[in-house]
Amino acid sequence: MRRVYVYGCGTGFYLRNVNNVTLDACFIESNDTGVYIVDATNVSLVNGCVLECFGDLPRGAETATSCCIDAVGVTGLTIRDWYSEVAANATTAIGQQFARLTNVNGGCIDSGYMYTQGDNSVAYPLILLRDSNVKDFAITNNSFNRMGTDAYARYRDWE
Repeated sequence: MRRVYVYGCGTGFYLRNVNNVTLDACFIESNDTGVYIVDATNVSLVNGCVLECFGDLPRGAETATSCCIDAVGVTGLTIRDWYSEVAANATTAIGQQFARLTNVNGGCIDSGYMYTQGDNSVAYPLILLRDSNVKDFAITNNSFNRMGTDAYARYRDWE
């Protein structure tokens, strides 16, 4: 899929049981979940994909806990050459996140730029590795602006 614009949906792209899918230079804005990927292999978001959640709610279909990319059970997830805006602070949007990864094996979040809006205090991790089944996944060469003092990525303390 190339140069697709998705605005104001519950889920912008819903990719389930797919193989070898590329979102190329897509603009995914103000959705509750921008891209929801389940049980998939070799999914790529590349070449300047823009993934945005804003804190000035209400806007589109996004909520205070919206997520740009939610990946569950994915082998080979590549997010490269991307731009994102997220409001993960307590005053604007309680828990908006860039990526939530569950049972993701192989891939990367690479060469991107993220701007966080709000009071300069990130209350939730922008990249959340939700379980110990996230393996062989690299987060490299990214720029994060206006982050405050909290981490941009962490493992969840799962039970």
